[in-house]
Amino acid sequence: MAWLVEAAGKVIGRLATPETVIRASAALFRKEGYRRIYGHVREVSIHFWQNFAFKLKENGARYAFSGQGFVEMVDKIDPSYTARSLSEDPSLLIRPDGAWHKRAPHEVSAARQPMHQVSML
Repeated sequence: MAWLVEAAGKVIGRLATPETVIRASAALFRKEGYRRIYGHVREVSIHFWQNFAFKLKENGARYAFSGQGFVEMVDKIDPSYTARSLSEDPSLLIRPDGAWHKRAPHEVSAARQPMHQVSML
């Protein structure tokens, strides 16, 4: 996400402010099971991102790009209790992103017997 400080509080199109989009993105990241959000932030917008619980990354680098100063920032988040886990059935983990609640084509085809048996080493 790239936001200018000047855009804060303004409506994007007819539906959302940058703040709304940031909150919705964080909610999606929680649902997906992420534990950290990482971003490069213009130095002039550090305070804006701190309003969303972002903190300067410990030992983070400051750098310049296109005449602007940037810093690394992170937000630690708790994943949703419905987030996927590596302890789940592998066929669930490879469902298309955003459609984990729907059976995927690979699950339907898994019901067919394999054409060739492969021995496991």
